[in-house]
Amino acid sequence: MNIHVQTLNAGGRLTKLRHTIEEASRLAIAHVTEYIPVDNVDIIFYDHPQRAIEHLGFGGYSLTDNLVMIPVNPKFRNLEIRLKEKFVRTLSHELYHCLRHYTYAKRHTLFESLMNEGLADHFDIEINKSEPEKWDTALDKTQIEEWTNRAKEEFNSYDYNHQAWFLGSKIRNIPHWTGYSIGFSIVGKYLQKHPDKKPSHLYNVEAKEFIE
Repeated sequence: MNIHVQTLNAGGRLTKLRHTIEEASRLAIAHVTEYIPVDNVDIIFYDHPQRAIEHLGFGGYSLTDNLVMIPVNPKFRNLEIRLKEKFVRTLSHELYHCLRHYTYAKRHTLFESLMNEGLADHFDIEINKSEPEKWDTALDKTQIEEWTNRAKEEFNSYDYNHQAWFLGSKIRNIPHWTGYSIGFSIVGKYLQKHPDKKPSHLYNVEAKEFIE
């Protein structure tokens, strides 16, 4: 296996976390690779509180098929415990993106982005037996229907505003985490209709297969 973990620590604020980072990463990599054939990835931890998810103390994003970035807030309370308990979920999500080639290095339509996010979180739930993340259920059923219909107008667009659809927009009145919730809902309905299929088996299925 060619998956490596590195910590960028010139400022020294991640020194006390090194062992926890290495151990949490080792366990998470071993777990995820039991389910999907992901390989050849560098995982980079770095000190950047502003990019960390507020309620987790760290975040994650896939820059390329071979590079996952993990921003960390070293001042987050009980960060070591959070990493031990929750990091496997983040890495499950990001390594799934790498395998599906859903990264910052490539352009995607809005619908492709919705499906990739939905699949990654359903994969996390499948292998970690976890509850949906906050962003998966940020909208109620009425909102899901309303915003899915509005999103359909941009489904095939490569020029959609990712920030607006996934993190919200006051100008367009798009609620926070709308894209994540829509994608999670669409993939969830697909899995209900196809109980024989699991996200761990859908990593090479094109987004168009999820169009109702």
